Amino acid sequence: MRWCPRPPRFRARRYQRMSAPAVSESTAASATPEGLPDLSKLPEEERDAAWVKHYYRGDDVPQLTIRAVVMGGLLGAAMSVSNLYTTLKLGWAFGVAITACVLSYAIWNAFVSLRIAKTKMTLLENNCMQSTASAAGYSTGGTLATAVGALLLITGQQMHWFPVAIWVLLTALLGVFLAIPMKRQMINSEQLPFPSGIAAAETLRSLYAAGRESVLKARALIAALATGIVVALVRSFGYMPEQIFLNFPVVSARSTVLTGKTLGMWFEPSLLLIAAGMIVGLRVSTWMLVGSLINYVALAPAAMGVEDWVEAPKRFFGHMEVASNPGVEFGPGSTELDGAQYDEAAATVREALASSGAIEAIQLTGMANQSTGGTAAIATARAEHLRDALVERGVPADRIRVGEPTVAADGAPMVGWTVIAPSASELHERPIIAMIRVTRWSLWLGTALLVASGLTSFALGYRTILRAIRNVGKKKDGANADPVERLEVPASWLLIGGVPVTIGLTLLCWLSFGIAPWLGLVSVVLSFVLALVACRATGETDTTPIGAMGKITQFTYAVLAPANTTVNLMTAGITAGAAGSSADLLTDLKSGYLLGANPRKQFLAQFFGVFFGVIAVVPAWFVLVPDREHLEAFNSPATTMWYAVAQALSRGVETIPESARLAIVIGGLVGIVLALAEGLAPKSIKKWMPSSMGLGLAFVVPFANALSFFIGAVIAELWMRFGKETGERYIIPLASGAVAGESLAAALFAMLAATGLVGGH
Repeated sequence: MRWCPRPPRFRARRYQRMSAPAVSESTAASATPEGLPDLSKLPEEERDAAWVKHYYRGDDVPQLTIRAVVMGGLLGAAMSVSNLYTTLKLGWAFGVAITACVLSYAIWNAFVSLRIAKTKMTLLENNCMQSTASAAGYSTGGTLATAVGALLLITGQQMHWFPVAIWVLLTALLGVFLAIPMKRQMINSEQLPFPSGIAAAETLRSLYAAGRESVLKARALIAALATGIVVALVRSFGYMPEQIFLNFPVVSARSTVLTGKTLGMWFEPSLLLIAAGMIVGLRVSTWMLVGSLINYVALAPAAMGVEDWVEAPKRFFGHMEVASNPGVEFGPGSTELDGAQYDEAAATVREALASSGAIEAIQLTGMANQSTGGTAAIATARAEHLRDALVERGVPADRIRVGEPTVAADGAPMVGWTVIAPSASELHERPIIAMIRVTRWSLWLGTALLVASGLTSFALGYRTILRAIRNVGKKKDGANADPVERLEVPASWLLIGGVPVTIGLTLLCWLSFGIAPWLGLVSVVLSFVLALVACRATGETDTTPIGAMGKITQFTYAVLAPANTTVNLMTAGITAGAAGSSADLLTDLKSGYLLGANPRKQFLAQFFGVFFGVIAVVPAWFVLVPDREHLEAFNSPATTMWYAVAQALSRGVETIPESARLAIVIGGLVGIVLALAEGLAPKSIKKWMPSSMGLGLAFVVPFANALSFFIGAVIAELWMRFGKETGERYIIPLASGAVAGESLAAALFAMLAATGLVGGH
């Protein structure tokens, strides 16, 4: 599941990106087909000539065709919506190349069988197709859910669609052009592995090889995709429980018995989360669960005795931290309950009001499910009818209030109630069932841990940074007789494309966001430097540290333009988005390099893909998130992280509650220690060490995410141990299909409901 670093291919996007697991040395070696020379073992000056002689097929096989670009654009456009939804829901984005390859292969084979098409798509056409799909599905939407989303939380106002669309387009194109001077050095000369590029090349080779394996993989992915769609349909229309609570006892700091339900601990019956865990792997997922248990079972109950633990979310998020739950649930389309249900609700509310002198009133909040046609009017009617029924049953009218309705992206139709008290720290005393929103406070610890570990890992790779800067534009001996000059993207394209994009971004930032031109220009320069580092990190480790890239920009602009959250977020969005787009292009070009594709044509395929992605993802953003309330309904961890950092940097540390400041210090120290340990420890013991990524995420995502990730990772691990051959064949196709199916369907249902085209409860 870029969080905004990838697990194994985490692009902290904005969030994190998930793709195939990191490729081992043996797998990397298998990237050299039998009978062909291993280019990495040849002298550097001989590699280009050997590649042209033994690998290159771009002059003999169709590659950049209209059908390849259109198919990639359509698949990528769909996956961009899917990734936008997963980023909002989970804080993760998923690589789309392998999913697109398998789907395109199956679709065109079906077209030929049905006589819709005359010929199947060639291997190199499919490679171009996956470049277009990857650019559309991965390089365009991440900054919407992070930088733009965080700005929406701060201002409360959604921006106009036009500047947002142009900003997303230019940011992605900037990354595409910035990758031009890096390709030959990192892929041709240094032979950096780019493991996900190897995985995509191997997938295409297996699909086009003789035998049944390609058919089995395609069937597995399509079956999982269909299953994901069905699960999304069942969940969206209320035929499957949204939450299964884990109702075990937990003792708080003041010896109050809380429960797993009180703390918001539940299992969410979703294929999306479990499949994500299968992709992420056991190490990260295990430490996510360990950290989440520490957070929910130890820290949260202990913090019930710390006054500003509950005040902090009220100050920063505009509502009380502790809310009554579950309230009362309504039937599909209904705005009223029967008499017995009203009697039970009245008894609970009277008990709550009598339990503590700190409680002034109960605020009723009507809730409706946006994805099934619920509206604010329906939610308000439910709350008002419940209020009237409570007053009829003896509850004082002055102690019952009706708050603003909530229209959520998912969830049951209900009326919840919030306890209104002058001293929030006394709420632990009330006997009614309460849900404590643990991550509203713990995100400070988690964000500090993630940022500190990311920046420390980044600093430990100083050799990578120096090599990246030193080798830009470096020419090999014998450049006058360059065997690949006619095939490579010319350096002049960087100027032809990069200069207009830079001018456009600078003007856009000035006219639309009020960012001074010189500050906008600095963000472009920073983008180039950070893209160098991001691309090399991706090539060497299959991890793109986009989170660290964005935070470096945020820290820089906290000095250049202090107390300006718009400048802080939008410039960080440019550098993070461009760095991710550059790394994505080089990953795709690595696949083409191994398959013998024409890099210039593949570059154009990637370029065209950006436009498909923008056309799809920007409208999807405004339909899914028309206002702040809809964004808050997603409770997006990625958005919240960017928001928290921007607020802290703009307001100053003194505005953060004392307990949160302590959490930031602890999280930062733990992040530094873990990153140093991971970076300096021998490879043989690294897999047994705590994952800084997993622990950091544990304090930002809900417990349900960590639990489901762990379940998925255990399933994948057991499968690989007891059926390695079938596991290698099916795990990634099945998980990728399930993620794509459920997320895409859920996003489409939510958008249809928002436009009134589907109804429900």
